[in-house]
Amino acid sequence: MTGPVKAPGGPPITAQNAAGLFGDEVYTRIPDLDERNRYVQGVLQAVFQRLTTSDVDVLRW
Repeated sequence: MTGPVKAPGGPPITAQNAAGLFGDEVYTRIPDLDERNRYVQGVLQAVFQRLTTSDVDVLRW
């Protein structure tokens, strides 16, 4: 919907890798809970910013 979203400290988030990354890969890639929470929060902020500052029609999806 938005194209790749640049994630802080990790690979860009795409439709192809999002499910795997947030399914179990994030746990093996970032075993430390605090570090993992910071990464996930950063990704969510980047996605939210992309949705709110672009011309993406979220109602269309």
